[in-house]
Amino acid sequence: MNIRFLFLTFVVTLLLAAGLYAATVAQARPADDYALATDDGLELHFSSDGRLTGLQIDGREWLSAAGPALFVRDLSAAGQVTEPNLLTNPGFEMGLAGWTEAINQGLAVSLTTSPTHERERALQFTNDLEQARFAAYSSDLMAVRAGQRYRASAWWRSERGYVLHPAGTPVDWQINYWREAPRGNALYVQWLDETQKIMGDPELVTPLHWNSDRWRLTRGEIRAPAGAAFARLIFGVQLTDNTLWVDDLSFVPATEPELPLTGSIQPCPDSRAQTNDCLVQSIPLPEAGLRFTLTYRARPDHIRVEGEVEDVWGQDRALDITWAAAIAAENGIWWDDVHNSRAITEEVEYANAISAIYDGQLPMSLYPYAGLQVGEQGLALALPLDRPQTALLAYDAADQRYRALFHAGISPQAARVGSRARFDLMLYRFDPAWGFRDVIARHRHIQPAAYATDLPIYDYDDRSQGQYYTPAGAQVVKAEDATNTYSAQYIVGEVHLRTISDTEPMPDMDLIMTLVTDTLASPNPRTRAQARALVNSASLDANREWSIKKVGSFPWSNNKWEIIWAANVDPDMADGLASFMTDWTVDPAFEATEAIDARLDGVQIDNFMSNPTVDLRPEALAATDSSLIYSPHTYQPGVHTGFAFYEYLAFLRRHLDETWGADRGITVNFWGVGHPNYLAPFIDGFGSEGKLRGGAEGENWTPKILDYRRAIAFSKPYMFANQTPGLTAAEAYTFSQMALLYGVWPGHGPNGEGWQPEAEQIISDTATLLKQYWAAGWEPLTYARADEENVWIERFGRVSEGGESLQKGLYFTIHNRDDLTRTTNITLEAQALGLLDPESAQITDIAISETIPFSVENHLIHFDLTLGPKQ
Repeated sequence: MNIRFLFLTFVVTLLLAAGLYAATVAQARPADDYALATDDGLELHFSSDGRLTGLQIDGREWLSAAGPALFVRDLSAAGQVTEPNLLTNPGFEMGLAGWTEAINQGLAVSLTTSPTHERERALQFTNDLEQARFAAYSSDLMAVRAGQRYRASAWWRSERGYVLHPAGTPVDWQINYWREAPRGNALYVQWLDETQKIMGDPELVTPLHWNSDRWRLTRGEIRAPAGAAFARLIFGVQLTDNTLWVDDLSFVPATEPELPLTGSIQPCPDSRAQTNDCLVQSIPLPEAGLRFTLTYRARPDHIRVEGEVEDVWGQDRALDITWAAAIAAENGIWWDDVHNSRAITEEVEYANAISAIYDGQLPMSLYPYAGLQVGEQGLALALPLDRPQTALLAYDAADQRYRALFHAGISPQAARVGSRARFDLMLYRFDPAWGFRDVIARHRHIQPAAYATDLPIYDYDDRSQGQYYTPAGAQVVKAEDATNTYSAQYIVGEVHLRTISDTEPMPDMDLIMTLVTDTLASPNPRTRAQARALVNSASLDANREWSIKKVGSFPWSNNKWEIIWAANVDPDMADGLASFMTDWTVDPAFEATEAIDARLDGVQIDNFMSNPTVDLRPEALAATDSSLIYSPHTYQPGVHTGFAFYEYLAFLRRHLDETWGADRGITVNFWGVGHPNYLAPFIDGFGSEGKLRGGAEGENWTPKILDYRRAIAFSKPYMFANQTPGLTAAEAYTFSQMALLYGVWPGHGPNGEGWQPEAEQIISDTATLLKQYWAAGWEPLTYARADEENVWIERFGRVSEGGESLQKGLYFTIHNRDDLTRTTNITLEAQALGLLDPESAQITDIAISETIPFSVENHLIHFDLTLGPKQ
């Protein structure tokens, strides 16, 4: 196959002046008492009682109304609010009155008197077949008020002890299931206007994910959109060879008020005398038993907001804390990612949202930053990456607020944290000319250490993961050393148990727990230790059941049913998974390889953050050093497993540095989304895997997910193992072009069998070509544009910021997204790229070693390219 890869390289010398600056508190306007300012023109203005009175960029006012910037909703008692239930027959005591069958594709449906949740009846669904069947019921219309929040809930119970739907990969659960209403076990809401006309598709409120051995409560909150006057609650049931019971549904107004908070503001005690670059705000809330402290710090290129809330009553708390600025952004632009933006034309919430947990719905942002454009200016809200936290960054056009919403939990059981929670935020401007790309670039510029690694994975010829803690495994590492292969000991941050043969029916929960007990008594000490790690680390839900990620027969499970549970890897959990991985896998692997003078290069973590959830285990609360979150099902405070992973990675980094050498790497296979953001500072290389077709695994190789993963990996290595069986040459070509565009090292996954020889060759050629530029490092700001919308461009190689020469050149990957051949004109901004003499530059297509002619006009370089379909 004749494949043409297009790349451009510049060999140039860059001379840019290094700036010196200091942040100050700006001189306040007469109506203000305090103001903070950055060196690049962003200002916040405050009154002495802590109201936000101005938000300016280059002197232009963004704020549409003065008012408090901090708000809180106390949801601590929300789980006990059950009235008024707007459903007329929530527990099926009147049969199916008040409910209508919306669809039934083969489930047997009946009323039953046993089991029931609390009263006399429940609704039963049965499917005896191995093929999934779906049914859904919708309630009678309920009158609602636009803008009002509502909570929907249901109780579920499964005969097997768990359900199989929603299934698929974590990317599918956390992105697609959040955005759409697929046919799974879940609650949905259908909104209607005052004429009872349907307003769009049903919205997912919350899924039932797997666990349901006893009556399991699922609950979620949703807000009625503008124009809504009526609603229907819909519950869907999808079963494979199982019986599921549903009972005691509810749809209640969520009336907990959002309280605006004000309090005195003054310079920080540690502010510099000449500049006063810091303000602190104290907000006592004695009637609620809370005390807030906000600290605003001005920096040269951003303003940081550091918040803390303390409970003074010694109670469990579930809080939604919002920092917001009133901004009228009609006809503004909301940036979702580098390729997608939306004009703000409707009274809806604009956000790039996913769920913070895989077994429910708790909204957070996919990226750790968001961009709002108004006119020719842009303002970013962002999360710092120096500690774990989740937040939804959004523009609410109905309320005209640009906000960050934090889900916080507080519990006296969290002795190390104390009865407090932290929430941090950054504000900075960005250039709308580059949109979301500039949001990403400035985030890195603000905290460069979070994006840096000293590990030269780019220098290796190949990468490998394995079990190297045995003598045979150590010999494999020694052989890999000879081929310049990066060898990493494999671990996984979840707990697995292989059970009975997959020729038998899937095990129910009673059998599974019996097998756990048997494993604890195994004669094999490693197996016993692994079983103890399961018992001590599996995340607990509100029923004190271990949170099941998946049950199945997998390529690695040797024809047995394997159960996988979400885990808490806090290293302070006694006899837990973290200590098992260290004592039985990581340290023995380094010891075994060191004993034969082989070099083990690092640790590889599989299924990275694929099953984020809230661990309600009391021991988890006692061990955590991070702020808590809360469960949306019960509003109980708990430990987010992503925050526990932060503590584990901090421990692992210290342990490797102190015991085995600071040059040992930590790499991951990051299936998860959202949570890798705050964990990325510990990661030296990002791997990923999936199929190109069929099922949810294909969702791990799409432009949207590639945009996300490339941004989080930034200039660090990003690799992908292609697990597609029977890969054809045509599929390999399309795959290779996307890999080249994003600078993703293409690999042949171990489960990708039966590839065509031509496909193998294409992937090999792609890797050879990629070696020429991927070590230069991806950069979000391309300073390159095509005159065709569907021609995408990425850049590799940094522009000098300190005046030194750039030795490796700049590389551009240019990709035609269309199915038709396109001739496009490319424009490069020579000045922004540091090309002081663009006439003397050389542009080379490094795939075919041909120079490309160009012209220069007003410091802009122009040249034409013809690109084939998907090339």
